[in-house]
Amino acid sequence: MARSDAKPNTHNSNMFQQLKRSAPNDTNSTSPTASETDAKKARVETKQPLFFGPFSSTVPEVVIEPQSDKKADLTVKLKKDAASPYEKNADTGLFLVKHSHLGPDANINDRFHPQTPDTAKFQVILVKGVTDQFMSDVAEKSSMNEDELAAMKKSILDAQDEFIDNVIAYSEKMLRAAWDAKLPLFSSDFKKATAYAKKEAKKNPDVNIEKLAEERFLENARTPWNEVCPEDGEPYMAFKATRKYQFTNKQTGETSGVRRPTIWKKAPGGGYIDISEDTKFVGSNSLVYTQVSLSAYTSPVCYGIKANMGYNVILAHKPSKKQSTGTTSSAPEFKFDALF
Repeated sequence: MARSDAKPNTHNSNMFQQLKRSAPNDTNSTSPTASETDAKKARVETKQPLFFGPFSSTVPEVVIEPQSDKKADLTVKLKKDAASPYEKNADTGLFLVKHSHLGPDANINDRFHPQTPDTAKFQVILVKGVTDQFMSDVAEKSSMNEDELAAMKKSILDAQDEFIDNVIAYSEKMLRAAWDAKLPLFSSDFKKATAYAKKEAKKNPDVNIEKLAEERFLENARTPWNEVCPEDGEPYMAFKATRKYQFTNKQTGETSGVRRPTIWKKAPGGGYIDISEDTKFVGSNSLVYTQVSLSAYTSPVCYGIKANMGYNVILAHKPSKKQSTGTTSSAPEFKFDALF
């Protein structure tokens, strides 16, 4: 559950305010006229991300609404407030990458589970913590003393805990609201939970079927913060967020363009640089900061709340290979204020 005394992470809350998505230059024979280009440029320059800040920057509301303007089926949503047209989006804060598919092809060319474009996803699996190399690079590139370094590390770890606490708490609120509203979205999951409770009631007449069924429904639901059990190695807890490679219109069959998040890094003179084209992958132990929202889902094998990755990913620290190779190559350029 979320801590009631949690405070917004003010260091990170404005990180995405400075980000703007730039349109690519088009120099072919079908280029727009100068006036069209100026108009488009004006729209781009005034466009700002609609969402940023941690979950704790507001107190989001859980609402039951149609899935979209085109889909009348009801679902449960987490919004900044009931009047907002947008679902609540929040920044993860700084997390370690355990595994990711953030390259231009998402997981289409994944060597274990390759996907087709209509099912492919951009994905990050994040874990809590910071690496020794990260701390070493901060000490080397900044003038912080040991106490300041310890305080910085604690701040990052506390922000990670706060984010996960909020994810768990809001996921549970969304699932409880779905149960109370008996959303058709989860009808088969409700039936299974109720069947389990009725079976238990036959063994013990004192069992409250409705209460036990709700507990069973919540217990079996998945959230974005889950245990991962790899084929090799020990299980670990991780946060997973995904973003569809593209959308396909079910009526027309037309597909949208590639929906890759923009990868940014801190510019030496302030602001951020789009490094998407130069970033073919984001490796493990990188420190990233991204945007997510929460939504309900169900499938034949599982159900619950999932995290949807937003438009922006900041690559705050990319570890070098010097520790694993034993070479003397220096770590990538690191600027401490890239974190905040």
